[in-house]
Amino acid sequence: MLQLNNRTPFEAELTALNDETGVETLYVIVKASFTEGWMLADEPVPVWRADEYYGEPHESSLRYPSEIHLGKTATDILVEGDAWAPGGRPVRQLPVTVSVGRVSQSLMVFGDRRWDQGQISVADPFERMPLTWERAYGGSVAEGDRRRVYSERNPVGRFASAQCTDRSVDGELMPNIEHPQALLRNRDDSPEPVGLGPVAPHWQPRTRFVGTYDQQWRLRRAPFAPEDFSRRFFNVAAPGLVYPGWMRGGEPFELAGMHPDGAWTGQLPEVPLSVSAHHGGRQEPLSARLETLYFQPFKRTVSLTWRASLSCPRDVLSVESVTVSMTRQPR
Repeated sequence: MLQLNNRTPFEAELTALNDETGVETLYVIVKASFTEGWMLADEPVPVWRADEYYGEPHESSLRYPSEIHLGKTATDILVEGDAWAPGGRPVRQLPVTVSVGRVSQSLMVFGDRRWDQGQISVADPFERMPLTWERAYGGSVAEGDRRRVYSERNPVGRFASAQCTDRSVDGELMPNIEHPQALLRNRDDSPEPVGLGPVAPHWQPRTRFVGTYDQQWRLRRAPFAPEDFSRRFFNVAAPGLVYPGWMRGGEPFELAGMHPDGAWTGQLPEVPLSVSAHHGGRQEPLSARLETLYFQPFKRTVSLTWRASLSCPRDVLSVESVTVSMTRQPR
């Protein structure tokens, strides 16, 4: 019987899935959660086994993306939190930045504003503003039993309907979150939505990589993925926060504008993870890639998720055990 020997203090799970071509594959998922100073978190973040939304799936944004899948193509950087005015003193707008290694994302966060007779009203002061896709540019509207989508990159956002209708939009809420280099000026503007959270599977750009499910697929490939499927579908980070390759740990980071006490800076923890599988009478080392960083800046915590895999063309149960360990302590 397949056993998991987890010799670390981290969360670890096994799952078996058929890959794109139907080959049964064993996946090892390891998740480590740290607080500032890289002490183990008292409440570790679990492995996310299914997509979890803030509300109804087609009416809200994705909060926790499933980690049960075939594997990503690069490291995702996810941030869950709020914009916080420095010292808790209300402001009308606030820059927010996320920099990790070689990537950076900038936001300008405003208090509530409305469209008022061809102009944007003065922003209300705020102390804290949720950094969710609901607060960014985008949107959709219910029409009978369907929804008319104004922004395929963010169907739950704000104000995208303004450029698609001749009706008055006076009084409509403006986005709280914009890109500082592409601020809304006119109702006809259609900037790309910006955010820090995960992208839902039915949003662009993820739907671009899901493949073509047509008659040829039904005849030749079903139930496996179509030939034009790309694993980039499993990368859920916002545009600009998918790393150009695999992170290793130890990269510098800075998260600014998301804590009343100021920016959080440091270097990612370095975790010397070792994963191996015992099968066929031998121990085989498996390569574990760092797939996801998940920051919670107000709590000053970060979670790192690695994935290793082993193709089992004959039978996944031929694997006797999987061992997860560390060659030394994290630093």
